[in-house]
Amino acid sequence: MISMKMEKTYDTENKEILIFDWDIGRVLEYLENNGITHKPHKAYKYGTTQWVFVNLDRMTYTRGVGGIQTGRPLKHHAIRFDEFKFIFGVYEEFGEGKALDEAVDHVYAKYEGKEIFTFHSERFDLEKPEGWIEPQQREKKYINMHKDVIKDDD
Repeated sequence: MISMKMEKTYDTENKEILIFDWDIGRVLEYLENNGITHKPHKAYKYGTTQWVFVNLDRMTYTRGVGGIQTGRPLKHHAIRFDEFKFIFGVYEEFGEGKALDEAVDHVYAKYEGKEIFTFHSERFDLEKPEGWIEPQQREKKYINMHKDVIKDDD
């Protein structure tokens, strides 16, 4: 739990872990399977992006929406899915305290001074998984695979 008691390290206004992953579906599945439930944002019920905000205090997540602030990211930066799993593992094993503080500090140290979604040198430069198909290409591939079923309404 990233609590407000940890004033040394954490800004109490920014305590949600922001996870970025090109395959957000696997992140959502992991969260749900580990007891972290969806809490829709009041302005937009379903997110449309490759990021999600996780609040371990409440064990909830909120999907990201482009152009709308749906959460307040811890340390003002996103982390990778594998980095979140590391932090969550420490949280599950040790709870709140020094071990969690150290895990969070370790993960976020490399992002200090970088823009929110910059993992290396530019925004959204996280490596894409093997076999990744851009959403527009995925849609075209789907349509081509189902041409015989999809018909124009002429």
